[in-house]
Amino acid sequence: VSRYEGELKYVTTDNIINADAITFLWTTTFPLGFYGPAVIPLLIAYLVTTVETVGDISAVYDVSALDTDSEDYSKSIQGG
Repeated sequence: VSRYEGELKYVTTDNIINADAITFLWTTTFPLGFYGPAVIPLLIAYLVTTVETVGDISAVYDVSALDTDSEDYSKSIQGG
């Protein structure tokens, strides 16, 4: 912040001095909520990424010449 006190004051500190110590502007500027019609597209996107992940893990095991019938493979698919 400029401390220039000459004839032209480019920056004033009045707003900064008078401001609260902590403010949460985003709660008053942007109301919190959820757009209901977005639920179905989000569920579809979730299912698509889940199927992609299973395919990616299967491809990694296949290319690495690891056994896809093993317990480690089953744990990987289940997220463990």
